[in-house]
Amino acid sequence: MAFTTNGLYFYVVTNFGNFEVLLYPTWSMLAGVYLTVLSDLTVRAFFAKRVYILCGEQRFLARLLPSVIIALSLVVFAFAFGFASRGYVLKTFKGFGEISTMFYVSSVGAVTADVVIAVSLCTLLVRSRTSIKRTDSIVTFLMAFTINTGLLMSVCALACLITFNSMRFGLKSSFLTMLTSGILDVVYINSLLASLNA
Repeated sequence: MAFTTNGLYFYVVTNFGNFEVLLYPTWSMLAGVYLTVLSDLTVRAFFAKRVYILCGEQRFLARLLPSVIIALSLVVFAFAFGFASRGYVLKTFKGFGEISTMFYVSSVGAVTADVVIAVSLCTLLVRSRTSIKRTDSIVTFLMAFTINTGLLMSVCALACLITFNSMRFGLKSSFLTMLTSGILDVVYINSLLASLNA
């Protein structure tokens, strides 16, 4: 949040009326990408551990599903890290078109990882139902929570992908991409905290 606030302060207060500054990303916005990617990796690793625990004695699934989630998370981490690093070198939003493939791979990996997490958790929760009503109602609640959280994370990652894709139509989209990216980070952290409270 501090990096985003710094960027907003730079554009809105320090350079008020200087529209040429809008062509260049601030250092703080690109640095925010590093923290966002690191926190997303941590959250997905936590959910991968949850999937591993829910797999129980199903050794094949206990190895496969968390491995897929971690592999996708590492792909997201590597490509987003590379995107931010190249963003420092390119120095303009217009130059981001050269590294758009990194962003697309990272975003598609994030959406895929979120879908795998949500589907895995829901499937494993369905299998853990019993004939006890109280336990089944808790499992149903956890499934609804998992679907809502996974759907929200996937929709935010998809919105980030769509807004970046529309960046070639104008400068305004680059700021929309930053907005959706900031929202995505908050959604990941909140899903982790909500999961810890559940």
